[in-house]
Amino acid sequence: MFRKLLDERNITCYSLSKRSGVSYTAINELYRGERDIGECSFKNVVAMANALEVSLDEILKECSCRATIPESFAKYFWDTDIGELDLLKHKHYIIPRLLEYGGYEGFSFVWNSYTYEEIKDVAMKSRNLGSKTAYSLMNHFKLNENQMAYFTMRSGDWRQ
Repeated sequence: MFRKLLDERNITCYSLSKRSGVSYTAINELYRGERDIGECSFKNVVAMANALEVSLDEILKECSCRATIPESFAKYFWDTDIGELDLLKHKHYIIPRLLEYGGYEGFSFVWNSYTYEEIKDVAMKSRNLGSKTAYSLMNHFKLNENQMAYFTMRSGDWRQ
């Protein structure tokens, strides 16, 4: 239970809010049991875990839930059971898929759920992007083509 995590560390909701950057209201609702941690953005869960100095797995386990992909995104994961996807473990699959096919909702979910560095890392390593998405990410992160897997090994370059 979220309350237990804070009480064991003698941390107030206000203090956690200041340390994590997550709104006091959201943290207080979690503490009182009025909100489930699964309703929080992944980015906020990571921020709270860091501020509490616990692993992401520990905070999710303690709160007996796992950050999941909204059911409305199932259509973008036509080849996968989205209930089996873990936002952290499968970010190299989830981020490109939602940026490529998810429209505004997918884009918003990615930017609200992952850190800047996580998205940049995926942008650099993913070959599963369309050209518009790859060029957009390259420009946004101020990368050049030789820093992105999409450009360094396209599907026709099978011998590399």
